[in-house]
Amino acid sequence: MAQNLFANSMSARLSNQDSRDRLRESRTAGKKPYHETDAERRGRRRESAKASRSTSSASRRSSRHHSQDSNQIESPERFQGAAASQPELRLRAPKRQQQQNVSPESNYEARSKTAERERAAGRPVRRIGSKLDTSTSRGVARRSISYKDTDPLAKVSSSGRSGRQKESTLDEKFEPNRKTKEQREVDRKQRARRGEHRLRVLKIAGMFTFAASVLGLLIWGGFVLADSSLFYPDDVQVQGARFLSIDDIESIAQVSPAHSTLTMDTSEIEDRLQANPWIARASVSTHFPSGVSIEISERTPAIKVEAGEVSWVASSDGRWLGMIEGDGTEIINPTGTVENVDVENFNIIPVSEVIEFTTEWGEPVADESLQNVLAHLRGLDSQIVSRVQRISASEIGRTSLFTTDGVELDVGRADNLADKSTIILGILEAHGENVVLINVRSIENPTWRGLNVR
Repeated sequence: MAQNLFANSMSARLSNQDSRDRLRESRTAGKKPYHETDAERRGRRRESAKASRSTSSASRRSSRHHSQDSNQIESPERFQGAAASQPELRLRAPKRQQQQNVSPESNYEARSKTAERERAAGRPVRRIGSKLDTSTSRGVARRSISYKDTDPLAKVSSSGRSGRQKESTLDEKFEPNRKTKEQREVDRKQRARRGEHRLRVLKIAGMFTFAASVLGLLIWGGFVLADSSLFYPDDVQVQGARFLSIDDIESIAQVSPAHSTLTMDTSEIEDRLQANPWIARASVSTHFPSGVSIEISERTPAIKVEAGEVSWVASSDGRWLGMIEGDGTEIINPTGTVENVDVENFNIIPVSEVIEFTTEWGEPVADESLQNVLAHLRGLDSQIVSRVQRISASEIGRTSLFTTDGVELDVGRADNLADKSTIILGILEAHGENVVLINVRSIENPTWRGLNVR
């Protein structure tokens, strides 16, 4: 059985060797290269596969019966007898032995000549080191090159390129990517610079992140500290109060004792204060660490108008402040937001003969005759206003002021008040107590009337 396996294997190898020998002899003789047909190639491959299968099956059978034939060792003479039965084996063996004993120099010359012939035929040639070598199936498998690119039997030149162009392309394809020492040094420096740049970027990013974190912590800590109890208001000072009490002003301001002075909204407190009709202007400020200062400017009650059993009081700038019951001296707030205001020692001028008017606490005065009266009190000289005892305002053009010494000032509409003040003071100074009536409705033709003295 072993002899048959060896004979099949040797016959397949000799068939392959015959094809290569015929190709080599045709090239040496300068003849047209021998090309193996497709039928021959398929037959050769079929015989090789058959021999391989026979070898594999024989190996399995020999391992199965190994225990029985372990003492039987085939002698070399049997293989020599098998070789003697194959005449081609006896002829090819010395030739293969002679090819193995060829010196490297002669082998290189033979390969060089073969490479020149391959170039002349337009076939690619592979360069190995500094020596040329035609591509073999073993070399192609070692360098992962396809069979058609290296085997001259399967490579058929059908393109229109020249042999030298194919050779240069193949050389470039298989030439190792080697760099000189200078190029490697340049690459190393570039990698080092890129590494330094990345490190620098990481450092800068880390610094920015650290700075942002520290800044965020400081801001957060600042907000926490600013809203702490260390800055809660414990000292509220009020300035400018004449009519309202300090408790009333603090109640209107509503300064929270649990709100830090560093974050306190002073404008909101000012709006609450100025919403009260008694307060004309308000200014709120804070003092480190926990002080609050409130400065106000109050409205002054100027006139009172009878409306049934009570009299309504209006300020000099025309805002209803409250009401007085009968002959009382306290101005009552109808809403009860503040305490009653005592005006016992304050001159509030009564206005009579007002036909019709409307009142509402904290709202401006809407009646035109009362607005004309208030305009006279604001525009005339203070020496005249201080002597006024009562006012009559039946109509706008017939407004009259009555002084404490019994002089009637017929002033009419509230226009040219400075000129009217000059005329009135001049007449009073010139005629003194003899004057009882001064008419300045027309400043171009003022008149006066005195007592009949004999």
